[in-house]
Amino acid sequence: LVAGDLFDSNVQPRRTVDRAAAQLRRLVDAKIRTVLVPGTHDVYDRSSIYRAYDLAALAGAVGSDFLTVLTPDRPDVVLPTLDVVVHGRCFASKRAPESPLAGVDATGDDRATWHVGLLHAAIAIPDKTEHDDVVITPDEIAASHLDYLALGHWHSFSQGKAGSTTYAYSGAPEAVAIDQDKAGSVCLVAL
Repeated sequence: LVAGDLFDSNVQPRRTVDRAAAQLRRLVDAKIRTVLVPGTHDVYDRSSIYRAYDLAALAGAVGSDFLTVLTPDRPDVVLPTLDVVVHGRCFASKRAPESPLAGVDATGDDRATWHVGLLHAAIAIPDKTEHDDVVITPDEIAASHLDYLALGHWHSFSQGKAGSTTYAYSGAPEAVAIDQDKAGSVCLVAL
């Protein structure tokens, strides 16, 4: 699961896209399913890198479920061989018009046993996140009844629980700034 900002902006040289696609192809070749959602840096707007390039095609995953890019028109994907639905609502603008968890309730969804969320969002913290582009609340996380929520946006690892939903920010896999704590990790989650 890639929770947004795979690219630092929607303006990238072709070689950068090709390098990312080559790494995604390694996952496709190893039969590892990958789902990604655009973030705030690589937002799914009119100039989105995900509209300019077909990452699934570049990674050799056309016609398969080995690489899925979630979009406003495709807010989730069912992966039958894994018995999981990945929910990842995003918007066609940097600033979300509403919470990406609005209306998400996995309890009524019988398409799979497991329900995983994938969002690029900040968890609401009074006097800290009100100006962020995409904000969710602990109450919304709890009301989603997801089995797990993978989050991106914050570059440091953190985890928590809201209701029965466990969530985590994996942080950036490598430090993006010198003063960054807890970067350099990914999360391995077992359901």
